[in-house]
Amino acid sequence: MLKYIPIALFLMVVGYVFSTCHFDVFMWKDTSNLERIVITSKAKDQQTDIPAYPPELGEDERLQHKNGVVGVTELGLKNAMKLIPKKEGEEEEEVAAGGMPPRTHSVGRQSIEHESLDIPVLTTDLKDAPESQTADGQPAVGSAAAVDHLTESLEAARSGDDPRPGRKVTFRRFHEEKDSVLFGSFNIDPWDDKDLKYPGLLEELLFVLAQFDLVAVQGVYTSSPRMLDELTSRLTEKTGRQFRHVAIFPQNQNMNDPVPAFIYDSTTMEVDRHAVFYVGYEGKPFVFRPLAAKFRVKKAPPEDAFTFIAVNMNLFPTYEANEIQYVPDVIRTAKETAAESSQKNAGIPQNKEDDVILMGHWGIDPDKVTIRKGFEKNLSWSVEGLPTNTWGKYQLTSENIAFLPNATCEFIDGGVWNLAELPKRTGGIPFDQHPVWGIFSIWEGGKK
Repeated sequence: MLKYIPIALFLMVVGYVFSTCHFDVFMWKDTSNLERIVITSKAKDQQTDIPAYPPELGEDERLQHKNGVVGVTELGLKNAMKLIPKKEGEEEEEVAAGGMPPRTHSVGRQSIEHESLDIPVLTTDLKDAPESQTADGQPAVGSAAAVDHLTESLEAARSGDDPRPGRKVTFRRFHEEKDSVLFGSFNIDPWDDKDLKYPGLLEELLFVLAQFDLVAVQGVYTSSPRMLDELTSRLTEKTGRQFRHVAIFPQNQNMNDPVPAFIYDSTTMEVDRHAVFYVGYEGKPFVFRPLAAKFRVKKAPPEDAFTFIAVNMNLFPTYEANEIQYVPDVIRTAKETAAESSQKNAGIPQNKEDDVILMGHWGIDPDKVTIRKGFEKNLSWSVEGLPTNTWGKYQLTSENIAFLPNATCEFIDGGVWNLAELPKRTGGIPFDQHPVWGIFSIWEGGKK
């Protein structure tokens, strides 16, 4: 009889809690990583946070929301079950069947209602899309031919066709300008090692990454370089170019913390390996410490080539207005640290670098940015007025590329890459953000 006393006491405590407390449970897995169980008093005059999400998002298809005992049991247990690892055979069977990973932020095409995003790939206005080719016969950026070429390339990848014997499908670039390079920023959160096992999802990511000379990637969760090695190896195989990555993996890397990374085409870009560093230290703001690296364009002679410091950063959701105040410090520290680090490298000219390009997830529209002492007036943005989010009712320019125009006069053009324009292998858009892009001159100081 005594052995049932602990059980009875436990049930009494649970009953008391549920009789006096109101539970509001919602799961909303996106780049903000919102996932909460809100507990408050059942007395309505004492309830403080019900509902615990913006009411405008109540109809969002990705919001899972339940009240009371049902919410705790249904959503709580549902998410707890995800922590139980699958048997190896079950996981392989799902992948073999072409199943999608549990990327709850996947959004179908029909969810995109942003008229301003109805644009051809790599241009900002369909009416202004040129019908021309580059000097080497490639479709010009933003042209109708470029869009057709893009579609044909991915369709060929689906069928496995390739006219060259012994070669797999090649993802060719649709931006191949002699005097410019294409940079990008892409938030793929959440992406981890398991996502490599889904061919359709992986191929969509590879096709996007393959188009850039340099792209800053956020939202990667891994504890070692193995995943990035795999991505760059696949890119090299698909494109015939040599892709590499830049990332720093601290000891005891926490799998719950994203790792910022740069992925670049080493046939067009060169990195100063002695000038790769984190800006600031742990405990500073941001989702992760900004990653900085000094690059040089290889398409021009070394003495005339565009050199710059790229910074990969991610402001913490809901705290963007406060964290953006640190941007001037990030720029100053990046310049100082790169100058000190480059002293060790004889391969890249040891001039003091004044070009700093900030790539990443800002979570704030450029016209809403206010930085101490009016610093925002000194910033230029690759994207203004075009939303980058792929879901929801809000139109936000969250992903962006920023720089100081007085120093970085090499900037030519920028925009949003609308992923809805691409043929899909996953039936939707498995990313929260469209990538943003910027075209820069290969010459230091701009046109030569």
